[in-house]
Amino acid sequence: MENSILVLLPPVIAIVMAIITKQVIFSLGSGIIIGGLMLNGFNPLSTLEYLSTTLMESVADPKWNTPIIVFCLLLGGIIGMVSRSKATISFSHWAAKRVKTRRGAMLTTWILGMLMFIDDYFNSLSVGAVMRPITDKMNVSREKLAYILDSTAAPVCIIAPVSTWIAFVMSIMAEEFTRYGIDKNPFSAFISIIPFNFYAILALVMVVFIAIVGKDFGPMKRAEEMQSRATSVKQEEISSNSTVWDLVIPIGSLVFMTLLAMIWTGGYFTADISLWVAFTESDPAFSLIYGGLIAVVITFAMYAIKRTLPFGEIFESFVDGMKTMMGVIVVLALAWTIGAVIGDLNVRTYIADIVADGSIPMFLIPVTMFLISALVAFSTGSSWGTFSIMVPIAIATAVAGPTSFIYAALGAVLGGAVLGDHCSPISDSTILSSAGADCSHIDHVNTQLPYALVPGGFALIGSIMVGVGINHYIVLTLCIAAMLGFLHVILNKN
Repeated sequence: MENSILVLLPPVIAIVMAIITKQVIFSLGSGIIIGGLMLNGFNPLSTLEYLSTTLMESVADPKWNTPIIVFCLLLGGIIGMVSRSKATISFSHWAAKRVKTRRGAMLTTWILGMLMFIDDYFNSLSVGAVMRPITDKMNVSREKLAYILDSTAAPVCIIAPVSTWIAFVMSIMAEEFTRYGIDKNPFSAFISIIPFNFYAILALVMVVFIAIVGKDFGPMKRAEEMQSRATSVKQEEISSNSTVWDLVIPIGSLVFMTLLAMIWTGGYFTADISLWVAFTESDPAFSLIYGGLIAVVITFAMYAIKRTLPFGEIFESFVDGMKTMMGVIVVLALAWTIGAVIGDLNVRTYIADIVADGSIPMFLIPVTMFLISALVAFSTGSSWGTFSIMVPIAIATAVAGPTSFIYAALGAVLGGAVLGDHCSPISDSTILSSAGADCSHIDHVNTQLPYALVPGGFALIGSIMVGVGINHYIVLTLCIAAMLGFLHVILNKN
């Protein structure tokens, strides 16, 4: 079956099933089972043994996968404690005294979204809780708030050096790099991918531009006009027994201690090397654990000493937070497993041979990855599920080219997945953004769709340009300039 088109069957089945069923776990499981059957001559007993072994080996990998699972649990616990403490309410009270204009309210929401880069769920819900009373006071529509929340959640998490998203993506990359003999540190590789992620960067730039010019188009314009005619806005109670520091210290300690652990594991304190070299040579998986553990201890101790929460409730909120991560861990396990199955089927060899033969033009690989990833994410509502399917395929497809081409393909996958996620009405991040803004979900989807398609269209053009060999920094600059010019025209036309 090696070097046969049939080796593509498992990933194709996973993608098609994801589009049809909109169930990521079921779709990944289907691809895994089909791949296992193909590798074992369709013998059910051999397949069961193979898949059990592969799953256990993937989850129990002490170098990367197991630490990532531990970090997800720790992060869930921190989010659980912070959410239960209602520290976001205290921050809202503090910020309400300092934000005086609509523009200021929107830009403050954008800035907070940029700072809450650890996790998109935490981002949408916490920033929404903080800013909703303020944007209400400034007569910013709930639809506009939901758009800003959504556009500063996934796009920020996918380009931030420390986040659950990056931990997930790097875990898949690490598996594939090892499997295909790519001698790259996953963290340093991810840093190199960031400027290729055109959609995420363009989406963030567009939020700032829309906030500054104070104009809108499409359904969002109608929502803003209706809000401006409103005679009264419901204000929420923004008092709390907690303080701003109950939010700042847990998140700040997590970020700071993780970064400190990274330069420590990279040898900065034991060798005469630069900070950048230490980061690129770090052990990001264990650094996340070290940072997470210390942040948990600091948060637990602070809440207990200050009596922010009763001792029993601190522990209960930590456990409840960990429980919310179980779905993520299941997707992770399946992502690692289907990556192993695809590797055992030698999909990389088959695709690389086709590309080398010129059957698939190399210049079309980035834009193809972008479009397919957007379609899968839109259909499934899951960026992470799309990453688990498309990252191994992107690496296998682009490995025949130079390293920069692998980065271009991966950047296209990450950007396309976030675009599809933004446009999808069944996306959990879209739903949480609606919840964070206390906005009708359908209204959020309808108003955000045109706002997502604008950066999506220019990111598509950028993927084509980088595919033909134009420097990615030049492409990014041109795409930003062209998008802002387009927005200037369309906003002044309406």
